[in-house]
Amino acid sequence: MLRSLVGSEMCIRDSSHVNVLIAEWLTAHLINVVPAPPRVLFVCRANSCRSQMAEGWLRSMVPGSWVVASAGLRQSSVNPNAAVVMGEAGVGIEDHRSDAISAFSPQEWDQVISLCGCGESLPEGWVATQDWNLDDPPALDTGDLSVYRRVRNEIRERCLLPVSYTHLTLPTKRIV
Repeated sequence: MLRSLVGSEMCIRDSSHVNVLIAEWLTAHLINVVPAPPRVLFVCRANSCRSQMAEGWLRSMVPGSWVVASAGLRQSSVNPNAAVVMGEAGVGIEDHRSDAISAFSPQEWDQVISLCGCGESLPEGWVATQDWNLDDPPALDTGDLSVYRRVRNEIRERCLLPVSYTHLTLPTKRIV
C-alpha cells in the first residue's frame, strides 16, 4: 500500500523512513484541504421576525466563521419589535433586510432550518434539515413584548446547540 503512495522505485529502509514518507505524501496531497465554513439558512414565512432573530443570534455566536443568512417564503421587512428585543440582548438586527428564498439556491446551504413549520411548504428543490416550529410573536403579541422575548430566548438556546457541536459538523472542501 505504501508503495502505491510513494512510487514503485522507492526503497523503504526502516519505520522512521516510512513515517517521513507518509508525512511528505500527506503534505503534498492534503495541504490544500481546508475546513469549509458551515452554511446555515434560517427560513420562515415572511423573514421578518423569527428567522431574523435566528440569523442575528448565530452570527453573534460565530462571527465571521460561518456563513449565515435568513430568508422567507416571501419577502417582507424586519419586524421592529424583533429588532427591539434583540437589541435588549445586545444583538443588532435593525440593519438586516428581508430576503425571499428565491434569492438563494438550495445547493449553497449545509443546513436549512425552518423556524415556523414551513419546511413542508418550501419551493421545489429545497429541503428543511430541521424544523423548529416556534410560536409566531406578532400573532401572539400581548403588547408587552413578552412573547418576542420568550421566542428570542428559545431561538438562542437552539442556536447554541449546533455551535457547541461544530467539530462534528464541519464540512470540508478541496481548494484547487
